[in-house]
Order: sequence, then structure tokens, then C-alpha cells
Amino acid sequence: MRVNEVPFEPEEQPIRGPQTYQPVPIPPRGEVVAWLFTLALAGLSGILLSRTGTLPFWAMLFTGLAFLLALSIRFSRWLEANTSISLTREGIHYTSPIRQHQFAWVEIDHLSAFKAGNGWRIVVQTELGGFRFQTATTLKGLRGAEVHTGYPHGDEIVGQILQNVDFQPPEFVDRSWVWRRE
Repeated sequence: MRVNEVPFEPEEQPIRGPQTYQPVPIPPRGEVVAWLFTLALAGLSGILLSRTGTLPFWAMLFTGLAFLLALSIRFSRWLEANTSISLTREGIHYTSPIRQHQFAWVEIDHLSAFKAGNGWRIVVQTELGGFRFQTATTLKGLRGAEVHTGYPHGDEIVGQILQNVDFQPPEFVDRSWVWRRE
């Protein structure tokens, strides 16, 4: 896609009924590895403590950091699993365990799309706040492993927003596409 090509177009079909979208679940492999690493460090710390009678600061530090890492991965997966975007004829509803936003179509002031990897980071903004989400993205890891993240139907969500909000033609500003209300 060239810079001057608009990445999203309005959807052709109007919203017929409520549509709910959820992001691709984060694979559990990273969390499992983090917990196993934490358990291994805790086990080694236990052995060290039983053999020497003391536990060096570095052992406590590494075990604590590994525990916090595993906990943060667990929290991230929980957030992702409980986040959704719903579209209705009246507007858009973003729900996550941390916050909720419900906006009528007429309340949306602008929409921005930033290229992020091989997907797009979308920002929906109103006078009262906003939210952001990622369109479908594939990340490639070591040995050719692929991880899918974001909303598989993210393009459709953006297309419905563009169809239901009266935006001016988009502008390319600072490496992003911006649609503003007339």
C-alpha cells in the first residue's frame, strides 16, 4: 500500500443488528513458560536456602521479578479475553474490565489509523474520551512461529464507523490517516 492510498473504506452494508467483536486470544504459551520459570527459580531458591541457611538478595530479586512477569502476562491475557467492541445502529460500545465507553455515532469527533506492523492501530475519539484497538496483525517469532493479535474483523469495525459517522475526506498527517467530523 502506498502512502497516498486510503487504507479503509466505508462498509457497503448498514448495521442490521448488534454486532460484537473480540480480539484474538493471546496464546497461553508465554504465560506457561513464565510460570514454569518462576517455579524453577522458587525451587532453586528453596534448595539454596535449605543448603546454606540463607538466601542471597539476587535470588529473591530474580524470583520476585519472574513472579511479577508471570503475573503481568496473566493480567494481560485476562484483559484481552474480556474486551469487546459492539456496534449497533445507535453507536459503538467498547468494553474492557478497566473501562467502558458507549458513544452515539454523532458523538465521534475523529478517527485515526496508525500503521503498526502489518496491521493498524485505530483511535476513536470524542469530546468525552475515546479508545483504541488494533486490527488483525501477525507477528513472526523465532523459527518462523506466527502469533495473531488484534481484532480479526478490525477492518469491518473501521468500515462501519466510516459508514455511520459523517467524516470529511481523510488526511494523511504525521504518518497516520485522520478522519474528522465535518
